[in-house]
Amino acid sequence: MAFQYKKLDIGRDDSIRKVCFGWVPRADSPNLETDKKRFVGRLGMQLASSTYNMPIIESVRIHYPGALSPANVTGSFGASIDPFGSNLNTPPPGASSVESTLAEPGKLQTFGLICALGWHLEPVPWVWSTIGNAFPSPTVGTTKPISPDVFTGTDQGITGGVPATMIPALVNYGAWQERFFYHMVRAYNLIWQMGSRTNIVRDSLRYTAWVPSNAQEGSASSSMVDATFDINQGNQYYVNSLASPFIFLSMDRIRVGGEGATGAVVGQSSFRPFRNDIVSATYGGAGVRAYLRGNTDFRKLTVPYLMKPGVPIGLRADISDADEQQMMQSWVSATFSPLLPGTIPAQYTDFPNINSGLGAGGNELQLDGTNDLETTLAQRIQFKFGPFKVTTTIKGFELTDDQADALKGIDLATALAAECGVQMAT
Repeated sequence: MAFQYKKLDIGRDDSIRKVCFGWVPRADSPNLETDKKRFVGRLGMQLASSTYNMPIIESVRIHYPGALSPANVTGSFGASIDPFGSNLNTPPPGASSVESTLAEPGKLQTFGLICALGWHLEPVPWVWSTIGNAFPSPTVGTTKPISPDVFTGTDQGITGGVPATMIPALVNYGAWQERFFYHMVRAYNLIWQMGSRTNIVRDSLRYTAWVPSNAQEGSASSSMVDATFDINQGNQYYVNSLASPFIFLSMDRIRVGGEGATGAVVGQSSFRPFRNDIVSATYGGAGVRAYLRGNTDFRKLTVPYLMKPGVPIGLRADISDADEQQMMQSWVSATFSPLLPGTIPAQYTDFPNINSGLGAGGNELQLDGTNDLETTLAQRIQFKFGPFKVTTTIKGFELTDDQADALKGIDLATALAAECGVQMAT
């Protein structure tokens, strides 16, 4: 699917978005000093309101359809994460779409009194895992081969049995995102730099990042859910976007045992049909939100900052811990690189020095009472399914042109600083 850039309309002409609803003392007013005091008082009441009552000034939400290729990992989550810099011509690598209120990437359109900021991390609201098998992605209509929970080296390549190209696999749906976000907030510092000299925020991202409530923190629940749609969408993403040579096949057989000397092929497994459409899922995720306990959806600034239009907002996350970044990149990577560099989808064994392929054989009691040497594959393939989102937002109030002109007067600017704590980020 082609990248989409969506411009959001947030009703910029609404008076509720404006400081004092757009009212400003007129220079020719016979009660100018009284009007100035009234203006300062009204603004003070607006600034005292809760952040959820404050309008959004600018917001950017980036949609990612799943785990990323190593190149897209470093492109979107490298030395710096800058959602406000996203635009149609330079989309975040690996993103499927961007929703933005910005007319010009990274810059305010008018004077803004910034009161709060948000850095939202949105994993899928449920997590589950299941076993199955990886099978070469068919390019034409193909009959599904049997996909058992366990198969042996003898089973592979037998006509009507397990294909020689099949590899044991599993799906990690959603839980990998929790690990990704957990390491992200420890790997980066949140930097808010206005212009070249004004630093408003510079501390660990974990003091600001917030995960929307998804029945977490004591109210998570488990239930059985249908996995077929998630598997279908995940396979399409892996093949169409990541050029994966494999798809994930759900399990539809259970191994009963080996057929022994009386079977058509000595040691060939006998399977019975099975359905694995339903998986046990945990609603609310794996609990990364609990790690960010105490954070609110928007971080209210100690003092509001008045910012000019046309100047880069400068809100981004810069790397501060290379070890945490390496873990973060590995969990969002479809190959687990840089910790486990390899191909898409990720394929690995229990240890780097354990070779892929058939492991050591061992005798197994067959169904007819005889014994036969059986082997199994050592490697596993892991698919990471599920979309996620990253959103940055600033909240506060906008100034009309008349209000911006009025604030150029040093007496009014001084009164706002003294009475309301407003700082001019110029």
